[in-house]
Amino acid sequence: MTIQPELFESVKEFFKVAPGLILLPLTGYLAWKKINNKILASFSTYHSRTSATRIGNVVLSNLKDKPVPIFSIYVTIDRHIAIKVEEFNPPIILKSLESLSIDTSPVSNYYIGMDEYESNFMPPQKIELYVFSIGRPIKCKITNSHSIESFKEFSHYSIATNSTRKFNGFVYNNNVLYAIIYHFEGKLKTAFVEDGGFITNEWDFQYNMIPMEQMKSISGVIDFLKHCKYNQLFTNFSVISPTDNERHK
Repeated sequence: MTIQPELFESVKEFFKVAPGLILLPLTGYLAWKKINNKILASFSTYHSRTSATRIGNVVLSNLKDKPVPIFSIYVTIDRHIAIKVEEFNPPIILKSLESLSIDTSPVSNYYIGMDEYESNFMPPQKIELYVFSIGRPIKCKITNSHSIESFKEFSHYSIATNSTRKFNGFVYNNNVLYAIIYHFEGKLKTAFVEDGGFITNEWDFQYNMIPMEQMKSISGVIDFLKHCKYNQLFTNFSVISPTDNERHK
């Protein structure tokens, strides 16, 4: 079988232009990534009895391959009211194809003229978010809330709520019966005594298990610490039940 010269030349010409045909869509896509601006935005609402209701946190995601300097962020309500969310001097930079989380500053009140304005960022209000950059303001596309309840596929789930208790900055739960607060080497320390008698958290000493007989009361825990001579090792100490704040020395 012989290949016609005309067919051979056609195939050769095709392979010359094929790379360009393949790269053309990619080139167009890369050019599109650099044209105009496209920003996704999600936000949370902050409520307080001592300050005005405001947009509390804003997450901006830059979908374009070019940085965006941000001078200010505004929210509009029902295309009638505009409220400054945050202003930046110098401007902050939303980098190409990256996201930025912004915590906003509290304000006492909002006013329109001489009248106080009660802000409301919840449905059915129509909320729009604008980024003020170089040139015209950029209208952000607002995405769903990050709350699991806002997604339909989780609507049939029972949502467990979080409960966090802290004592001296440390999280504890119902397994903790007592807290030992003591000064050692010039530093304030907090240790927890679990219901089984084990001493944990900020406790690096030899005796770390309290007998169950002495676990029945705060005075029993104190007797154990004194028996182990910890009252001589510490500058001072006290034992407390975190749930009822009953403190003994």
